[in-house]
Amino acid sequence: MRLRVDDIKGPPILDSDFMFREHKIGSYYSKYGFSKRVKQLKRIIETDLNNIENFVQRWYKMHKRPIVTTWEGHQIEEV
Repeated sequence: MRLRVDDIKGPPILDSDFMFREHKIGSYYSKYGFSKRVKQLKRIIETDLNNIENFVQRWYKMHKRPIVTTWEGHQIEEV
């Protein structure tokens, strides 16, 4: 699951997190702009990692049960 992308309900253009909080540095024109973008990216990644349980819970809510397979691709039935 890609964070903040796979669980969007409705058009993504209406979701502010999808539009403006990407895991990218973005454009910059100076060393100060670069350092500012790096700090923003660091803050975004830290908040996402602190809330990783929330992403996992939403993934399980969407997909119910993940399919567990062996290395050969055979499905393992869980009890």
